[in-house]
Parts: sequence; C-alpha cells; structure tokens
Amino acid sequence: MPKTKLGPAKLPGEEEKSQKSSYAHFPEENGHKGGLKSWCSVEVPVSKFSFEIPGLGQSGENCGAKVATHFDGDKKALKEGRLTCKRPSCPECWRDWSRRRTFQMAVAIELEAYIRDERPFFFLFSVPPTEVSGSWDWNRVNTSLFRRGYRRGRKHRIQGGVNVFHAHRIKKKYQAKFQEMGIGSGERDVGYWIDGVREDVLDLGNWKEYVNFGPHSHGVGFGEPKGHKSELFYCRDCENRTDEIDEAGGECPKCGSCNTVPTFILRVNDKNGSPKRQDLEGVVAYCRYLLSHVGVLQNKDTFNNPTRRWGCVGRERKFKVQGGIKLLEEGIEVRKKKLKEIKKEVAQLVGMEWSEEGGLFYPGEEEDQEYNWRPIYEVQFMKKRTPPYSMRDIEFLEDLEVILSNQGMEGLEIDKIKELMPSTWVVVKLAEGGP
Repeated sequence: MPKTKLGPAKLPGEEEKSQKSSYAHFPEENGHKGGLKSWCSVEVPVSKFSFEIPGLGQSGENCGAKVATHFDGDKKALKEGRLTCKRPSCPECWRDWSRRRTFQMAVAIELEAYIRDERPFFFLFSVPPTEVSGSWDWNRVNTSLFRRGYRRGRKHRIQGGVNVFHAHRIKKKYQAKFQEMGIGSGERDVGYWIDGVREDVLDLGNWKEYVNFGPHSHGVGFGEPKGHKSELFYCRDCENRTDEIDEAGGECPKCGSCNTVPTFILRVNDKNGSPKRQDLEGVVAYCRYLLSHVGVLQNKDTFNNPTRRWGCVGRERKFKVQGGIKLLEEGIEVRKKKLKEIKKEVAQLVGMEWSEEGGLFYPGEEEDQEYNWRPIYEVQFMKKRTPPYSMRDIEFLEDLEVILSNQGMEGLEIDKIKELMPSTWVVVKLAEGGP
C-alpha cells in the first residue's frame, strides 16, 4: 500500500492564524455570542466604511473545504461533505445565515405572542443625521442608540422585542431615483436595498456610493406604545434633554432657548394611534428583509451578531411575569408541544423544515444531495479544535499512518475514529493509488 499521510495536518495558512481568529471560522463551536460591544474595542472609530451588507464581504478561510461526514454501512468508506463558514458576510453562506437567524428571531417573537396572547408590532430606534456628523465609536453606538432606545422604549410602553442593527441610510437623491424607476414601496424602503442598491441599478460601481452612515435599529416588539413618534431633544445652551418639544428649534422648557436639536427618535408603525399588529407571516417577511442589509462588521477575524433581544423577549426569559399563570395552568408539556408547533410553522415560512431529531434543515436535503464516497485510505485527519487534547487521542491520530502502512485496513479502529469525529476534521485528500 502506498504511504498516505494521515497524521494531524494544518489548514493552509494555519501557521499565521491566531487562536482568536477561530471565532470567525467556528463561532458556534466557541460559543461566541457577543453583541456590538464584543465585536471590537469600544474606542475603535466606525463609519460607513466599517461595514458590509450580507453576502458582499469575505468568506471564512475554510468555507467550501471538503470534509468527511459519515461512514458507509461496512465502515470502509467515508461520505464527503463540505464546510461552511456561516458568516453573514460570505457570498455563499449569507442566505442560509439569513434564514436561520430569521427562524431564531421569529420563534422567540411567536412564543412571546402566544404567552401574552398579543400580536407584535414594528418600531424604530434612530439617531438623527445631525447627531451622526460627529465621531462615533462602539461605546457611543451602545449608549446613544441601543441603551437609550431600550430606556425610551420602556418609557413609552414598549416592553421588549428583537432589534436588527443597520449602519447605513440610502441617500435621499438615490431614493428619489429609485422611485422614478419604479423601485421600492411608499411605506418602507422595501426594494430600495434588494432591487436598487444590491443590484447597482445606477451603475455607481460600489454599493457604498448609495449610502450615508446612519446608525439605527428596526425592531419587532410588544406592549402598548404611546403615539406614533417620540423625539428626544437637546438644548445646546443649557444642555437640557427633553421630550416636551415638538420639533427642532422649539422652546426649551428649562431655559427658554430655541437652540434645540433632536438627539433620538423612536417611531412605531401604527394606524390611528394604535400599533399595527402583525401576523406570523408578516413578522417572518419583515425579519428576512431587515437581515438583507444588516450592518456586518468588516473585520475578518471577528464574528458579529447584529441582532439583539431585550426586555420581555430577552435571552433569559423565565416566563415569570406575563403568561406565568397561563403556563402554570397549561403545564410544561403543553408549552413544549406549542413550541414545537411554532418551530415547524416558522421553518416552513423560511423555506426549511424542522424536526425534534434533525433540527432545522432544507426539504429533501439528505435525499437530493449528491455525495462522493472515499475509501478510508484516501482521507487525511486533522485537528478541528484547539488544544488541550488527551495524549491518547493525539497519539492515536499520529499512529494512523503507521497502522495503515504496517497493518492495512484491518488494523483501523473504526469505532475510535467515529468517537473522535466530533473533535476532528476528516479532510478528503486523494491519495496516489490505492491498496
């Protein structure tokens, strides 16, 4: 048998790659769930050039690499699959990322809607253009957009929701041109981003030519908000902040000055003073649209999480307040059954399927996909995770080459290989010849 290298191998460029960059390639393996503040140092300046929109950035280093996924029936061959980086910036992975993130958001929203027996509505946190003219860093994004938004939202009876971060606004002159071309709708800029900016219909050569830096956040939430719009104003003379002014230049209630400017906007999608309640199909469609132009940080060594859950839809939701009595009466089994129903319904709306055994997957994924089968002597084993490993496992991987050379296929411990597969990439590498 020709000698086939089966020892632990390094990926191309792994010598230069630091352990920190592994968050970008395998974020779920590393448990990286940081929000905006975790993406980079809070002192790093940000602008419109700091971000891409999904699918127009970089792929992970190993996206598309072939790996072995399953043994065949007689354990003499491996099924060849493909690695995905799951990045929102990746041209190949962003649509899948969008579907899966929409699924997570919509399930959380629909479960809350069931508990409260109340439909959600859409809202907006925004910083006025006058406030964006100064310097921005992550600390200011957190304090001036998100944290202030949560405070203002609660003050106006928004009890929580899911928010999507957007870093850009389309320039008004291009919005007008899109409308002349029949692109976009009147109520929101649906179509502006997908059919206008992404397709570069005006041949500007770069999508960033269409936009200005404008941090804002769209959300889907719950509560009984007061009014359609709330603005927080700042008096440049006495430094007072107030919401008792109707427009810029209004009289400050503290000092009487008219040198006032807006600093924050909260807007609710309403009708006749009451929020427009949305059904599940509307929520899913809205989330998919919002994720099509979410702000994706352009740092290839950083995996960003541009969606946030807060208040009643927060990650630590314990069902102790709204719906607590309802859940107590129904029992935990009823709640679990309802959650399964929600997941199945949402999965269908994003073009996928969900099962308790297989999780979220595409219809016919196993049946329709064509797999290549490789004999075991044609594969190469490589470490998947960073140390520590047990010495026994390291020695086993290093001994595979010797085992194949001296004992052939009969000497392979197939069960041991299967045991290590969760922590070892089995990388397909065509050998020269065969046994």
